Amino acid sequence: MNTKVDESGTPVKTTWNTVEFDNCESAEKYCDSKEGRGVKNAYTYKGNIFRCYNHQSFLPLHLIGKDKADFDCERFKEIGCSPQEVYEYSLEHNFIAPPGFF
Repeated sequence: MNTKVDESGTPVKTTWNTVEFDNCESAEKYCDSKEGRGVKNAYTYKGNIFRCYNHQSFLPLHLIGKDKADFDCERFKEIGCSPQEVYEYSLEHNFIAPPGFF
């Protein structure tokens, strides 16, 4: 992400450079060896992107149980799109904000 700011330091333009993949296998190959095939894209927002969302709103969810840890890297687990498959996937992940978060 590249952000251009004005004289006062306020973001006026943000660009995300991405590589998008058709499937997880290509993405993992790209991450492992840069050999996976992906499409490079750039997305630009003109204005202060930080007025559109609170980019730290779910920060506590990323920190639960991670104190005193360096980092956590998990392989992507492909999930299906049926309601049952999404439900089973969501059971394995904590998508609920902790008590007192809001």
